Amino acid sequence: MAELEAWMRIGQPLEPVLSDPERILDAWQSGGVRGLVVGRLAFLPDYPDAPPPADGGSGPTEGPAALSSPLGPAVGSWGGERADAAWAFAPNHTVYRRWGVEPPPDPVQLLPQRRERLVQLLESARRRGWTIYLFEPGAGAGPPAPGAPGAGGPLITDEGRRRAYLARLEDTISQFPQADGVLLDGPEWGYEIAPGHRSNLFEDLPPPVEPAAQALGFDYGRLVAAKDRLSQRLHKLSREVATLNAGGGLFAGLSLIGHDPGIVSWFTFRTRALTAFYKHVYSLTEALTRARGRQVRLAIGPRAPAFAPLCGYDFPATAPMFDLILPKLYIWHRGVDGFYGTVARYVETLMDWNPGLWEPEAFVAVRALLGIALPSAEPNAAPGQTVTTLRELERGFPDAFFRDLLSTEVRRAIAAADGYPWKVLPWVDSGRRPHGGDPVTAGDLRRLLLAAKEGGARHFLYHNHGHLTSAEWSVISDYCGSSWRAGQGLYGRYILPDG
Repeated sequence: MAELEAWMRIGQPLEPVLSDPERILDAWQSGGVRGLVVGRLAFLPDYPDAPPPADGGSGPTEGPAALSSPLGPAVGSWGGERADAAWAFAPNHTVYRRWGVEPPPDPVQLLPQRRERLVQLLESARRRGWTIYLFEPGAGAGPPAPGAPGAGGPLITDEGRRRAYLARLEDTISQFPQADGVLLDGPEWGYEIAPGHRSNLFEDLPPPVEPAAQALGFDYGRLVAAKDRLSQRLHKLSREVATLNAGGGLFAGLSLIGHDPGIVSWFTFRTRALTAFYKHVYSLTEALTRARGRQVRLAIGPRAPAFAPLCGYDFPATAPMFDLILPKLYIWHRGVDGFYGTVARYVETLMDWNPGLWEPEAFVAVRALLGIALPSAEPNAAPGQTVTTLRELERGFPDAFFRDLLSTEVRRAIAAADGYPWKVLPWVDSGRRPHGGDPVTAGDLRRLLLAAKEGGARHFLYHNHGHLTSAEWSVISDYCGSSWRAGQGLYGRYILPDG
């Protein structure tokens, strides 16, 4: 019996799967895949256009037309759309007129054969009884939100951008009725403090946010002042302040930020603004459900619960709106969005700002701020011993990281979903360069999936197909379906894109 049910995300690029969809879906079905997340819905004009075999055969099993991109596995794999990407559909101008926004321009190349193959892929997945979600359906919105909607204040708080985003979402759902729902990868507020990071929380209050703050009853000038005071406070941490406030819970944490009510108000604004945004999206999906007579499901992919409140998520207020919650169990060092990488950046930044702060004190301060204490990977570490130096992060992931921390994160996510395990679909990634980070091995992936199951998960989403090596697929198929081995029978002819 399968330990977990697997879902697969495809996209950025879509072409490796569209080259031979039936054979690939057959392989995935054997390996335990029961759901698809598809998108972003854009094609690469310079990708070799290799149609499926006309004789219904098994298709190519090697070379670029098999399952690897000649442009390299990292092409658009996590960093948004390429500038030359061709959207998979022309906009329905009627939808945008109804929302009072300009439609995006028609694609320079429509690539109808690829669109047809994409539809065939979706219809094949439906025949198999799989659940299908469209990833980032608002991507490619027209003015005043050209390109990917991204994350952070402008989309959350600007009325024009929000209307353009919602118009694009409606257009996308209407053009792909095969899908069961949509998965939003944000927007969310920043949760990093490293200067120049794309998710820097101190860069989330530009002047265009002011009208939204006023509409929610907040004084914009005071929010900016509070943000600046928190920055100043984190630039003036003494060893004593950092050490005394760790592990003391909420009230000790307030002491770390100086018991400043303005800072609390700033984070309250972030939560209320993000909740208001998702209420707009939820209202639209409910209206579309009524219009088409079939439910449009809504899913959200927040950070793991350890980071989600910092990003503005209020799960008691928003969880009832979502059919699926996909907490990102991203674990890698460096790159972006990984557990180890974020903790390391916090430690390094606090030490840069406070030269008198030693590494152990910086880790203690991060524990007070984020509530995260990474289990030590030192040989012969005592039970409960935590990481106190940056060099420990180079030792890899100890079993306690998966057994204790990640399993707890899954339990917290399920609790946020009213205790219903099937509402939580942990989002995982691994391979050679997940989100530009350090490698996450097949062994790490196996331990991660075991932690998810022990935390109560019933299924997971792998992000994304373009990152799969033979090692990762061996683990997933062994854990979720029929074990795959290269070259063994028809199933063994499935060639991995990063294999």
